Amino acid sequence: MSETVKHLQLFLSLANFKYYYSIQRLKMKKIYLILILTMTVMLAGCATIANTGIRGNEEAGSEPAYKYDDFAQCLTSKGIKMYGTEWCGYCKMQKGYFNESFQHVDYVNCEEDNEACQEAGIQGYPTWIINGELSPGAKPLDKLAELSGCELPV
Repeated sequence: MSETVKHLQLFLSLANFKYYYSIQRLKMKKIYLILILTMTVMLAGCATIANTGIRGNEEAGSEPAYKYDDFAQCLTSKGIKMYGTEWCGYCKMQKGYFNESFQHVDYVNCEEDNEACQEAGIQGYPTWIINGELSPGAKPLDKLAELSGCELPV
C-alpha cells in the first residue's frame, strides 16, 4: 500500500473515532439532563409538601388542630372513657380523628394501667365505655356524637 493510502486510512479512522466519541458525549449529556430534570421535579415536590403541611395524618386544608376541644370535653364530662394502647393501630386512628383535641378525652392506656382495664372488662382496643356499656372498636366522631349526645362542631 502506498503511503498516501495509509495516511488516508489513518485519517478516516481518526474521523470515525471523533464522530463516535461525539455521539457518546451527546448520549451522556442527554442522560445527565434527564437526571437533572428528574431531581428538580422531585425537589419541587418535596418543597410543595413541606409548604402545604402534609405530615402524618394531617392533610393540606385540614381543619384546625383544636376544632374538637369542646366535643372531647363534653365526652369527658359525661363520663365517657376510651381504653387503648400506644401500639394499637385502631387506637392511633381514633386519636387522629380528634387531632390535638384528644388531650381532652378521658383515656386509659392499658399498657400503663392494666388493672383498670381488667376491672372495666376491656377485651380489645380501642374500647369506649359509653353510658356504662362497653363499645369496642374505633368510632367515627359522628357516631360518638350520636351515642353520647354531645354536639359535634360543624
